[in-house]
Amino acid sequence: MCLILFAYQQHPDYPLIMLSNRDEFFSRPSQAAHFWPDEPNIFAGRDEEASGTWLGVNKNGRIAAVTNFREVTPKQNTSLSRGELTAKFLQSNQRATSYLQDIDNTQHLYSGFNLLVGTIKQLYYYSNRQREIIQIPAGIHGLSNSLLNSPWPKVDTGKSALKQQLKQLNRQALIDILLDKQQPSDRILPNTGVGIETERMLASRFIHTEHYGTRAATLLLINQHGHIDFIEQSFLADGSKGKLTQQCIS
Repeated sequence: MCLILFAYQQHPDYPLIMLSNRDEFFSRPSQAAHFWPDEPNIFAGRDEEASGTWLGVNKNGRIAAVTNFREVTPKQNTSLSRGELTAKFLQSNQRATSYLQDIDNTQHLYSGFNLLVGTIKQLYYYSNRQREIIQIPAGIHGLSNSLLNSPWPKVDTGKSALKQQLKQLNRQALIDILLDKQQPSDRILPNTGVGIETERMLASRFIHTEHYGTRAATLLLINQHGHIDFIEQSFLADGSKGKLTQQCIS
């Protein structure tokens, strides 16, 4: 997942409204969001290579999402899958702060990541490139492949678009925020060391190239009682729409 936009404690009926795009190579096998047969409390997409997830919830109201941290580093053959960071939180009953303290002790085993875990009452952020457990304050936030609320164009414009939609809360309009293909000016692109051509390729909210792109766009609406509406639109390698998943979880 390469983009997460979320309004936390900003709507009277929905303390958490979350939008996310999962960007990945089309060749990497994965399953659309579903209740996991081996973990029936978890509803999430699943990576078939490492069995983790990029975004998921469970019936107890726990939420977890992860993005990669974009950087140029030597490949670590011993790195663990970052998708297990979310899966293990959803599988456990451990408090978010305690869980993140444990992750901090093993953070060196993973390539760069950003992690969101918690519930609608307490939501936390941790990155192994910052190594600080941060309780998310009320507000509108954005996370891509740098630290939380880093001023990348798609983060800033995405946060503004989400703010404009909070009164109407039209579900299709919210998902459409994720489908924006507008290309920012080169002068405001981040410089993460991958080169200008790659920065351009990854700059829009919705990404589509021959081998890599947005695989799923997801909307989470969680109300005051913990009821979850989970809507996920998958996309095929040619950029067309694939499976639409809609699930209500109480």
